[in-house]
Formats: sequence, structure tokens, C-alpha cells
Amino acid sequence: MEPADALDVSGRLAPQRKHYVCRVTNQSRSPDQPPPGVRLELAEAVVVAGGTLEYSVVNVGATAVRFGASCGFERPGDTEWTVLPLSGWVAAWAMVVEPGATSGPLKETVPDHLAPGRYRLFKVLQAPFDHRREAPTPTDSTTVTCEFSVQPR
Repeated sequence: MEPADALDVSGRLAPQRKHYVCRVTNQSRSPDQPPPGVRLELAEAVVVAGGTLEYSVVNVGATAVRFGASCGFERPGDTEWTVLPLSGWVAAWAMVVEPGATSGPLKETVPDHLAPGRYRLFKVLQAPFDHRREAPTPTDSTTVTCEFSVQPR
């Protein structure tokens, strides 16, 4: 993973901040799906178990996206990534990131029981809700992921 210059909300380069750019891994086929120009960016690609993973949602697409507080962690399996069970509670909030904007830094605590190795953060994004239409369905979403490594304390 290579660090990349980050864009601030106005689209200008943020000169002193490096982010590790990740990609969309599972794109839905719904016409209301979030745009493909959305990604996660990590402030650091290596953390310790129990540490804080700081990330941003970057929208370089042409359509706004929305997401909630929840996210998850996965670890590599034999043939595919496996979702790790969540523990504790999850805050309930929602945010919309307009085209050309970046969310403020978001923080997630890495579970303290994770062994050193490769993992990835995942977040589900959706198109903004339109109250004039029917409620969105689960197929109206895109999952974005970003790999990181856990090192020993």
C-alpha cells in the first residue's frame, strides 16, 4: 500500500497529511448504488491491537454517499475474507459526503484480542435517502474496504 496525498473538503491537496488509499471491493448492481469514485483512506496502515485506526471516506465521484457509524473488520481466510464478530456497542449516527468532499477523520478502535497480521476495515455506503421514493433496500449499497496490519504491542 502506497501513501497518497489527501484532498481536503475543497478538493485542494492537504500538504502535510498522507493516507493509505484503498478500494471498492464489492459493488452492487442497483441503479441507486453509491458511485464508484468512493474510497476509504487510512491515516496509518499499521496499528497495534487495541489501538485506534483513523480513516476518512473520500468521494471523488459525481453523487453524494451516506453511511452510518458502524463498520467492521475482516481477516483473510483460506479462500476469502472472514468477518470478525463485533463486541460492545455501536453508536448510531449518519453522515453524507458530497461529491468532491472528504469526511472528517473517523476513528475505530481495533479489537485488543487481534493477533498480529493482515486485516481489513470495511464500511457499507449507500446513496442518500430520497423520502419521495420507497425505502432503500440492502442491494442499494456498496462495501468499501481498506487493508491494514496489526503489529505486536
